[in-house]
Amino acid sequence: MLTAPAAQADGENFRDRAGDAPAVIDVLDVRVQNFQRVVVTARYDDLVDGRSGGWTVYVDTNKRRVGPEFGVSGGLSTGTDYSVYRVRHWKYLSGPRSCPLDMNVNYRRDTSTFTISRRCLDRPGSIRVAVVGGKSARDGSWIKDWAPRRHRFYDWVARG
Repeated sequence: MLTAPAAQADGENFRDRAGDAPAVIDVLDVRVQNFQRVVVTARYDDLVDGRSGGWTVYVDTNKRRVGPEFGVSGGLSTGTDYSVYRVRHWKYLSGPRSCPLDMNVNYRRDTSTFTISRRCLDRPGSIRVAVVGGKSARDGSWIKDWAPRRHRFYDWVARG
């Protein structure tokens, strides 16, 4: 009997630099599972309900086009909304798409997870992602942590 390699069976894990943002939004690593559904999990240094701002996963589905085609955004506090948007040049093109999507925030594990239907992303093959966590500072400015870096993606993850 043949089995998939461990990395494919579990998805792909990517590291981010620690300590480059406030702990509540400091992304430490990102896990991408590209199977029947696309599942993206970010782990933070110290995720705290009510103080954590929001996060966006930018999803690149087209190797011929520069930048992401989709953005999946949500809050990092209990009861916040979350949505999928079409994106071009890292900016939203329209209002939220109506499609199957779920978000889970686990403060004990310091993680946030989006589970996205493939239909919602126009049924892609390989994908790559960038994650940004953000929160407002006391002066009203917005503090962000890009993983891996601003307007850069992790490696492509083949559909399993």
